[in-house]
Amino acid sequence: MPKVRRTAALMVLAALWLFVPATGQAASLKIGGTGSALGTMRILCDAFTRIHADVTVEISNSLGSGGGIQAVLHGAIDIALSSRPLKDGERAVGARELPYSKTPFILYTSRRNPEIGLTRAEVVEIFTGHGPTWPDGTPIRVILRPERDSDTDILTANFPGMDRALKIARMSRGFPTAYSDQDAMDLAESAPGSVTTGTLTAIVAERRPLKGIPIDGVAPTVANLENGSYTLSKTLSFVIGPDPSPFAMKFIRFVNSAEGAAVLRGTGNLPLSSERQG
Repeated sequence: MPKVRRTAALMVLAALWLFVPATGQAASLKIGGTGSALGTMRILCDAFTRIHADVTVEISNSLGSGGGIQAVLHGAIDIALSSRPLKDGERAVGARELPYSKTPFILYTSRRNPEIGLTRAEVVEIFTGHGPTWPDGTPIRVILRPERDSDTDILTANFPGMDRALKIARMSRGFPTAYSDQDAMDLAESAPGSVTTGTLTAIVAERRPLKGIPIDGVAPTVANLENGSYTLSKTLSFVIGPDPSPFAMKFIRFVNSAEGAAVLRGTGNLPLSSERQG
């Protein structure tokens, strides 16, 4: 399987390009950040601009949560999309997070029928490279996420023994690493028997031919997240700077409206309601 690698130099160049402030377009809105939210955000922006035809919206390719937050703080974008809490240093320079949804955090696969699922113990086993195969004998092909990534944090916090398993996996040359949600989905689609991590909203909104894997017999659905039977999730947030544009706030209010909530539910999200538009 090919490895997906991004060099530090390319990441820095991309960040410098993105941090060039926008000029002159009063009715424009720039959004970027975690790849988990991009598919849903494109659908929300289409709905928003049908109502507000005077606003032009641009959505960048995946910057990651941290890249999006830095971009909004540098004035390169109006709204960052984040799947992790703000750090103290980010808050200190004026970043503000506005959670808008929860979505199931999932292990997913290219297999069409993963209904049998995996136990948490089996998940840990497969990350060592010595776990079970699929019922038809197809090898389980694991795709890793970076060591400092919110997916990795969730795995180690919720699957006992995962920290050691990941150390073993990272020493193996047979485990590719995907550095964005889109890279992970691309690799998973190309690998028979693949298993990797991400969010339900990413595969639903982008209409990927991928399936969430039941964990300990519970399917990773919005309904099961809402009723408490499925407990793995990510909170997705808008992050704005200290002086957000009126168009940014107008879009955030739209996402928190009944119409926005309907789009969120239809794309694998559980909307979060609160009065946070001020």
